Amino acid sequence: MTAASSSLRTAGTSFNAGVKRQWIILRRLPDYLSFIAMSPLSTIMFIAIVRSVGRDDLGINALIGVSIITTWQTGLFVAGDTLARDRQMGVFELNLAAPVSFRSMILGRIIVAATYSFIPFFLSIGVARLVFGSGVVTISDPASMGVVLLATWFASLGALLMMSPISVLSGRSTAIFNGLSYPLFLLAGIVVPIEFLPGWIRPFSSILFMRWSAEGLRNGAAGEGAIARPVLWLILSGIVMLAIGATLLQVVIDRMRSTGTITNA
Repeated sequence: MTAASSSLRTAGTSFNAGVKRQWIILRRLPDYLSFIAMSPLSTIMFIAIVRSVGRDDLGINALIGVSIITTWQTGLFVAGDTLARDRQMGVFELNLAAPVSFRSMILGRIIVAATYSFIPFFLSIGVARLVFGSGVVTISDPASMGVVLLATWFASLGALLMMSPISVLSGRSTAIFNGLSYPLFLLAGIVVPIEFLPGWIRPFSSILFMRWSAEGLRNGAAGEGAIARPVLWLILSGIVMLAIGATLLQVVIDRMRSTGTITNA
């Protein structure tokens, strides 16, 4: 067996172990159901707000906005909290010392977290249709929305991996992520339209995958078919963030091993 094939086999084994471990954690800890439980209430509240001012046409925009918010928060909470728990329980050191690919294991866990985080999105759509009817939440082109959702999943995977070094280094990653999230929602045009932001800050919204996700989902829901550009940006941003995340994670791991500061990095 060559060194390359042995390395690939080790990475595959580590990846599968990460997927299985994360899935077991999600099944056994009800804490991670909190954002999923909150998504229907948030959906009803946001859609009720736009309806109260006679803007039923904005119902789908409100649904997409709250769905992206809850999806991102769920992914951050699950991915960040599980790594922080590993540090608190002393499992992190064992994983790092094991003769496996630590990055592949983390990637497997983050893939499960990213997939799990999309449950609120579909739950929000179901609740909105049940409470307000299909007339308020109209999806003209489900196929286009599906394509955008797949691209969004890929981009969110890259974003979560890019955030993983923070979870590895800090035991308070959840507080850090909460502080970062809301400015990003504002900058991405999810809370308010980008046109209402100051002119000097608008270019920065173009680098946020959530901005392109929201734009693609709105276009797909409206049946406009203009999803090629958002999907392309989502895929490109996902690739870039995956590369950055993998590099930063390896730098952090190497630093921990060289300085002997695994527990208090």
